[in-house]
Amino acid sequence: MHRIGRRAAVLGTASALLASSPAFAQTGRPSALRGKDGWVYGIWDKAVPVDPRQANETRQVLTDTVSLLRQAGIATAFCLVPAKATVYPDFAPEELLAPARGPTRYAEGLQVLRGCGGIAADLAALFARLRREAPAEPLYFKTDSHWTAFAAEAAAAETAKLVAERLTLPKSTRPFTRLGVAVRQPYTRHDLVPLLPPAERSAVAAETQMIRPPLQGGGLIDDDKADVAVIGSSYMNTPYNFAPALSQALARPVSLMWKQLPNSVFDVMREYLEGPSFRKNRPALIVWNFVETNVFLGPNVALQPLRPDQFLARVRGALAA
Repeated sequence: MHRIGRRAAVLGTASALLASSPAFAQTGRPSALRGKDGWVYGIWDKAVPVDPRQANETRQVLTDTVSLLRQAGIATAFCLVPAKATVYPDFAPEELLAPARGPTRYAEGLQVLRGCGGIAADLAALFARLRREAPAEPLYFKTDSHWTAFAAEAAAAETAKLVAERLTLPKSTRPFTRLGVAVRQPYTRHDLVPLLPPAERSAVAAETQMIRPPLQGGGLIDDDKADVAVIGSSYMNTPYNFAPALSQALARPVSLMWKQLPNSVFDVMREYLEGPSFRKNRPALIVWNFVETNVFLGPNVALQPLRPDQFLARVRGALAA
């Protein structure tokens, strides 16, 4: 069961789902590794060669999906989140880093998303610049798999800038989310810690993040008022502030639907398009979130696996309803 906006889906703790996900299961070894200076990384951050067959298959299903949405009057933008080891390789365990040869996995993923008819900002380049300009403000948590609100808000602003440059959305007169003054808040999720060997779990330093909380009454917009929908993974969860920041940057309502692993972003997209909220209020723009580590995994690698043709048939059916 899923809901939109304030009623974003929550399917349990990230640590439990990551540990149980077949995509990340590793027999006889921990699913997280300690790096330098207290940093912890998931083993899924390991840079592995891209399977050309899988990449081509995913590119085609994405191209067809974007085309179907466009025919229905819905534009598509992608938010491709870099892996933690891509942004912070200097603290990562050596075994997660690939030799520097050829394009990176993030660059290849970005090329796939841009080549299928959507628009996508280069967040790896943005984060590299932010590390230089604001080195004291973390973009990812040391002991969690997710980005911080500082990174998510910057990604939302970059996405909104690209949307304004490339797309012409109908003028909106509806209320949008407004953010307050940045405050530092504690962060206690630490979803990578339970994935460490038991002997390494005790020493966990407290972490904080800078976030601009939505002003009172200025949270995510209800289903029937939003003409932009954010669809994706747990990186879109409200504590990271992507959707509220996008709403403010676009000056228009934004709704949100996200699910954690082992749901894939194809699962989430299908459920959103087939759900009552979409039938009631179709958006002008969908911002579809992918993560670098699974950008090449298509609808056949999902909690509810579908062949590409089956997934596209469900999309066509939802758009025709």
